[in-house]
Amino acid sequence: MEYVSKDQALAKFKEKHPEDSDISKALSEIGTNPLRASLNIKAFDPNDYASIAAYLGNDSFKSIIENISYNQNQLVIERLAKIMDIGRQAGFVLTLLLAAVASVVSFNTILLAIYSNKDEIGIMRLVGASNAFIRGPYIVVGMMYGIASAFAGILFTAPFVYLVSPVVKVLIPEMNIWNYFLTHLPQILGYDFLFAVTIGVVSSYVVVRRYLRG
Repeated sequence: MEYVSKDQALAKFKEKHPEDSDISKALSEIGTNPLRASLNIKAFDPNDYASIAAYLGNDSFKSIIENISYNQNQLVIERLAKIMDIGRQAGFVLTLLLAAVASVVSFNTILLAIYSNKDEIGIMRLVGASNAFIRGPYIVVGMMYGIASAFAGILFTAPFVYLVSPVVKVLIPEMNIWNYFLTHLPQILGYDFLFAVTIGVVSSYVVVRRYLRG
């Protein structure tokens, strides 16, 4: 929640219309600040705005709250909430699908590497090498594939986010996804590394274990 005083509201209004002479003349003619102090309330979940507006609309607040803007923007907020819910669900499904595809690709890549080195693996087993010793290099390879894919994912995502950001900003002026991407890049890269390396290591472990058992 952010409190915006009358002076702050006027300053922000002037910043949004720096070259509009008609507005400047109108403000000069009025002579006083026509704007009101306000509270900007942002909910973590857009679906909570209705309950927040209902709470602030109680009779106990009528003496200090003149207007609640939610009523004028209710339709837009509800549509935005639906879009976000659909996007969240679609993102979850897409994540599962891409994880499955990445697992299959990693699985097959490690499997090909094992079959191309099956003679060396056979020799190591004959001389008494343990399964953990044989499995180690392939797990490292899976980890390296995960690191490479994490970097590739960031390099692929960055141009897409950069191109989409202006379009999203037109629809939702307060949302700058490119700026969000840059400021949260360490976290995104960290999750990307964790996700990709986990898939690579697990896939390598499963493939080598199956091969050694067979």
